Amino acid sequence: MRVILPLMAVAALMAACEMPNEATSDAPAAPPAGETTAPQEIVIPVDDTVYADGEARWMLSPDGENQYLAFAVPESDDVRLTLSCGPGERTVRLWRETWEEDDPSFQFVSGDVTTSYSGEVDPEGMAPQLNGVAPARAPVFVAFRTTGQLTMMAGGQAHDLSAPPGAQPLVAAFFDYCFPPD
Repeated sequence: MRVILPLMAVAALMAACEMPNEATSDAPAAPPAGETTAPQEIVIPVDDTVYADGEARWMLSPDGENQYLAFAVPESDDVRLTLSCGPGERTVRLWRETWEEDDPSFQFVSGDVTTSYSGEVDPEGMAPQLNGVAPARAPVFVAFRTTGQLTMMAGGQAHDLSAPPGAQPLVAAFFDYCFPPD
């Protein structure tokens, strides 16, 4: 079941990447005081970066009240990292596959900030996976949101997960959803 949820999230991410962004200026007026409104539709920023076929990229997708930010190759099972959260949760759920003799932690570097979060290995599913939790405003994520630079250490190797300038609005929108600005 734990493998199915991240795969469903990635499928939703890929579907969202294929759908055009239909934000319009015809936004409804605010309701009178005391009336409730339906949850606001989440607007996904557009990444105008040109990617080569098969190239991994950051993708943002809502799934119910949760949002998923994944570094993955569209229309494939190649998901390198998934971050998810609910509205204003202030924490980020982390997910990645593990490899043989892999350190069961999430190790990130962004600029001068290096951070490690412990993870729990789940051996079930198509491949072993690592799950963890981190603060949404951890210094490494603040640096990533600001610069777009992110490196993940996994399987004894450094993996560049940096977001190009066109994808940085996706990263900012995700972290603003998890931990809205003051």
